[in-house]
Amino acid sequence: MGLSLGSADPLDDGHLAKLDALARRIEPAFISEHLSWSRVDGRHANELLPMPLTAQAAAHLAARVGEAQERLGRRSWWRTCRHTSRSTGGELAEWEFVAEVAKAPRAARSSST
Repeated sequence: MGLSLGSADPLDDGHLAKLDALARRIEPAFISEHLSWSRVDGRHANELLPMPLTAQAAAHLAARVGEAQERLGRRSWWRTCRHTSRSTGGELAEWEFVAEVAKAPRAARSSST
């Protein structure tokens, strides 16, 4: 946890470097992360904050998941926060939201090969 994939802040290079070093050392099959945000203006909230269930938020997360996977050189698993499904103002069902996030990194990978 801690990538803050949903944040508008850039991915934290230092955190990614540490995560990459750990993953290289223990060689996990996957890295797991939450589809949430926890950082704004460089400050970490130490909380998994929910994403709105919108197409725009899904596209943002998909791009960030793709970037993190590329920089770490491995695929990841993601999960929603338990309270994400209860967030208000969503235009998508939780399963639709997750499906939108899942589609984009695959499409980005296949278009680059």
